[in-house]
Amino acid sequence: MALTKKEQRQIAKHDQRKWQFNGTFKTGIVLILIFSGIGLMGSALMFFMGLVGIVIQNSLTSGQSSSINLSMASGIILAFFGAYIFTLTAVSLTMASFTLSNQTTSTKMILAIVAIGSGVCMIGGIVMLLTPQTDEKEVEAIELNNEVRVLEEVVEQSLNKEQVFNRDEREQRVYEAKYAKAVEFLEQIENKEIEEEKLVDKFSNDFKVIFLQAKRDMILDGRIQDKTYNEELAKQLTHEQNEDLIVINKEISDNVLDKIDDSEWTQEANDEKTDKPVELFEENN
Repeated sequence: MALTKKEQRQIAKHDQRKWQFNGTFKTGIVLILIFSGIGLMGSALMFFMGLVGIVIQNSLTSGQSSSINLSMASGIILAFFGAYIFTLTAVSLTMASFTLSNQTTSTKMILAIVAIGSGVCMIGGIVMLLTPQTDEKEVEAIELNNEVRVLEEVVEQSLNKEQVFNRDEREQRVYEAKYAKAVEFLEQIENKEIEEEKLVDKFSNDFKVIFLQAKRDMILDGRIQDKTYNEELAKQLTHEQNEDLIVINKEISDNVLDKIDDSEWTQEANDEKTDKPVELFEENN
């Protein structure tokens, strides 16, 4: 079974080399794109102004008159910085476009350095440096949860091939497969291979119930250790025992009351039987 669109977006957010493809990263890219467009035009203008200055200075030195007073050094500096900014800005624009279209953060550091170095795109580069690192366990939890859905689909297909149409039997087979998967997850959690909290958050409600049942059974069997769960389980068992005692005491009380009522009824019946012969004797006399 393929991942849902929501899960694909979550994986796209986290499943990168090191950093999340999140709002901070996207903001940095957008700023780079905006300022790079402005920077390209400004740097191109600077470059051509420098070239014009150099040409004018050459014409002045050759004896031609001009009203523009611009030294050769100024023209060279202007052209150099114009070319420098134009080149780095163009590289930043190209890398930002590639990163946004492929939704990858693998080029984050290079792009941030080039953007900051260009000067014009510095703000976008600084924002990109604030991007948090990826959470690999989040991606792992999504993929493991998808395994549960795939397992259910495989079991359903197997039941269809076996022509099992009894509803109770189908539900039992699916339950057993999910229970075995829950046990597998719990063993991995016990071995610290996966993280329980993120994994359980991704489970559907029905599998979460099966997972907790399997966890309780494994704790009672001593196969896994969970101090917090043991304390909660002990409280639950104590509460259940107290409720059982209340029910038992109520049943005993009801039985005693019933016996008392029966004895009173029996006594009244005996008294009535005793009184009847006396009344008959008195009527005969």
